[in-house]
Amino acid sequence: MNGIAAKEEGKVEARRVVRALGRPNPANIGEYAEVQEMLAALLTRDLVEYELVQTADDALQFRVGRCFAFENVSQAGVVDQYDCGIFARVAGWWEAFDLPYEMEPPLGRCLKAQGRECAHTFRLRRQAPTA
Repeated sequence: MNGIAAKEEGKVEARRVVRALGRPNPANIGEYAEVQEMLAALLTRDLVEYELVQTADDALQFRVGRCFAFENVSQAGVVDQYDCGIFARVAGWWEAFDLPYEMEPPLGRCLKAQGRECAHTFRLRRQAPTA
């Protein structure tokens, strides 16, 4: 439920922020990166420390250092049951702009809780031309 709610919240907030700032919806990876940085600055500020790296012409990788969600579920002793809501929210941001994407690794259990680096790559899928 956390992931579903986070994704839906992400869709709504991304549309509202972009509209309030008078920006057009992003249409490519570079424009999305700009919007991502705006959304993160406005909505996540001190909650998550991350680096956004363009790894290809069509891909962005989010590398998370400090994460409030991981810290909180660790303190609560339920980290082994936590599905990541942070990247569900980011997925909602992509979906808000109808950007077809693939995410690797897919949503699921917290990577930090598995002892792994928290890094997710979003790749913009090419849409087939319409006739």
